[in-house]
Amino acid sequence: MQTNASARSGDIALPRWLSRPVSRYVTRSGERWQPETVALVFALVLREHGTIEAVRATARRLADKVCLEQQPKLKELARTVPDDKVIQVALNIINRVCDLCSIGPGTEFKMPEPVIAPRCHMTPMKLAGYHAHKHWKCQHCSHTKPLEGSLQ
Repeated sequence: MQTNASARSGDIALPRWLSRPVSRYVTRSGERWQPETVALVFALVLREHGTIEAVRATARRLADKVCLEQQPKLKELARTVPDDKVIQVALNIINRVCDLCSIGPGTEFKMPEPVIAPRCHMTPMKLAGYHAHKHWKCQHCSHTKPLEGSLQ
């Protein structure tokens, strides 16, 4: 080992590769999306939209921005998880991250009943509008339906 000229006598300077800060998560995106951020995004999507399509779209958008180890799981959530389990998987992600980070330990994230999008042209309608003007809109025609329940 080399000693640093500015170090006191008897002290050994660490090699440069050992003195670099160690990151907790290995991501391609420069550690922008920590697990806490991903859990917050899923919680907001479930509170605001509460639809299976919104959770799938969010998982698809986040897949490239999370830890390399979590990317296959989010891609699977976006594509192959059965519709009846998508909301439960998102809730599990939120609750697991909150427990690991000691955010409200022992409390579970609760959400209103999931909203199932009406169908038009054999495909689910998309949410459109903002705030009090939200409604369902068909992506193939001009057909719209008002929201019912807790999202209004």
